[in-house]
Parts: sequence; C-alpha cells; structure tokens
Amino acid sequence: MDWKTGGLLWLAFVYLLIAGPALATSSDFSSVHSGLYKDQTFTEAITVFAPYEKIYLLVAFQQLQSGKFTLTTDWLTPWGKLEHQSNHSFEITETMPSWKACSWLNLWKNGPVKRLLTGEDFKKEFYGAWTVRLFLNGKQIHSQSFDVQ
Repeated sequence: MDWKTGGLLWLAFVYLLIAGPALATSSDFSSVHSGLYKDQTFTEAITVFAPYEKIYLLVAFQQLQSGKFTLTTDWLTPWGKLEHQSNHSFEITETMPSWKACSWLNLWKNGPVKRLLTGEDFKKEFYGAWTVRLFLNGKQIHSQSFDVQ
C-alpha cells in the first residue's frame, strides 16, 4: 500500500471515529409535515395567497424526542431573498407523539409615496413562487413552496 492510499484510509478512519457516533444516532423525530393556511383555524391547507393575506405555516412533528430545540423558519421571496426569519426555542422533556408549532408571514405594503408613484400596493418581487424552509437546530428538515398572486 502506498502512502496516498494509507493516508486516505487514515482520514476515513478519523472521520468515522469522530462522526460515527453522530451518524449512528437516531433522528430527533419520526416525521415532519407542514401546511399553509389563511387563518389560525388551520382547516383548509392552500398554496396560493394574495399579498394582503397573512400566511400561516403549521408544522407538525411526529415522535419528537426529548431535548432542547430551536425551530427556524425562513421565508424566501421568488428571487431567493430572505424576507423574514423566525426562531422558536423550546424544550421537550419526554417524547411527544405529536407536537405542533405555528409561524406566519405578513407582506409589508409599499409606503404612501411609492404607492402614489407606482400605483402598486406591494413590491413586484413579492409576486410569484415563494419557499418556506424549516430548520431544527440548524439542520434543514423541510421546505414547501407557495404562490403569491
């Protein structure tokens, strides 16, 4: 075995030694689902919104394990710009069969001068296909798309 092959094997061994325990641990939850809604009754999930509507995101985890968590929600415009981010820190003391959280987005209207000059209530970049991304303790766990028309 030459020194390059031996070096690569050594690097692989060190990686498995360090990352192995993290790779072998089970997930913090069995599944995650989300839905987008026009109101907090959360009765009818939709994917098309008007810019003046408040957009609610309901996130449901199944079998969430005990631990300390931070749930981060990133709301991305159709151009990929981060429009809003929310963080929710919480602690679970025992495995929860079902655990839910809510986040929401309000789009800000143009100011009075811009509305007068353009005739538009909202910025043009607010129209189109948005993405909402969810992170649990910094790891992306889910994403969902929706339209603002």
